[in-house]
Amino acid sequence: MKKVTLILPFLILGLSFILINCTKDKTTAPIVSNFITADCPDTIKFVKDIMPIISDNCTSCHANGQSPQISDYATVSANAEKILNSFTGSNGLPFMPQGGNAVNDSLIQKFKCWISQGKLNN
Repeated sequence: MKKVTLILPFLILGLSFILINCTKDKTTAPIVSNFITADCPDTIKFVKDIMPIISDNCTSCHANGQSPQISDYATVSANAEKILNSFTGSNGLPFMPQGGNAVNDSLIQKFKCWISQGKLNN
């Protein structure tokens, strides 16, 4: 009985250590819009990469009265997932830009990467 009493605390400690370490090893790809994972080799810059996409495709309507207003970092960041879903016509949102050409897939990928990288204001 003494051997069991002496071994039990070490057994519990060992199992606890194994379980804690196993959970730390798990990593997941960034998830964007609940279903998209983004593979992003480069850091996406808001001013250099994202704002031109918005300026070319969105601000003609959404900076001039259309809701939501998206003309600066705060408004683009707050609406990023909706904007992405509008570019792709996903999650019940209408395809945007309305009446315009579809946003190029490479630009959509940049937008996905920017979201998955934390929507940095850089």
